[in-house]
Amino acid sequence: LRMAGTAMGLTLLISLPLGITIAAWRNSRMDYAVRILTFIGNATPGFIVALVLMFVFSYRLGWIPVLGAAKPIGMVLPALSLALVMSSRYIRQIRAAALDELAKDYVVGLRARGIPERVILARNVLKNIMVIVITLTGISVGSLLGGTVIIETIFNWPGIGSLIMTAITNRDYPIIQAVVVWMALAFFLVNLIADLSYRYFNPKIKDL
Repeated sequence: LRMAGTAMGLTLLISLPLGITIAAWRNSRMDYAVRILTFIGNATPGFIVALVLMFVFSYRLGWIPVLGAAKPIGMVLPALSLALVMSSRYIRQIRAAALDELAKDYVVGLRARGIPERVILARNVLKNIMVIVITLTGISVGSLLGGTVIIETIFNWPGIGSLIMTAITNRDYPIIQAVVVWMALAFFLVNLIADLSYRYFNPKIKDL
């Protein structure tokens, strides 16, 4: 839960500002640079990102311990490894959704009334793309709660992923069955919360 929450928070902290900003600055140098980085991020396996972060921040700089699950700082590298990979996907989706909103008539009307661009992005565009963000978040949180086997193994993190790997190695079938049930419940509950939250950000859904 701690890793899933931290990774998800970092992902949204990176993706929302960048996705909306490059949509507002479409075809600028920053837009092209961020899009190239997201393509690279989507093509790079998560364990490669984890190993690079470990090499830089633990081995070369010595800022963060390699195996520090017992300390709060030990959560930084595994959560950041997950967040960087997820952010690559989120930024592209948020950019596409923001571009769709910026092309609508109500944005033209707000601009004609002299509303600053940053206010339009923060109050209108952001709220209208939250349904897509919630959908992405629901899928990602469900996966994170189900355990991230490779990342947990690399950082020796005592999570669901490493638990099921140990259970498979030891042929501990009750533990394997319990993890499968937990994953199913996690996906069900997270997606239920996501569906209920749609009503707040999109009033049209209340009438369905």
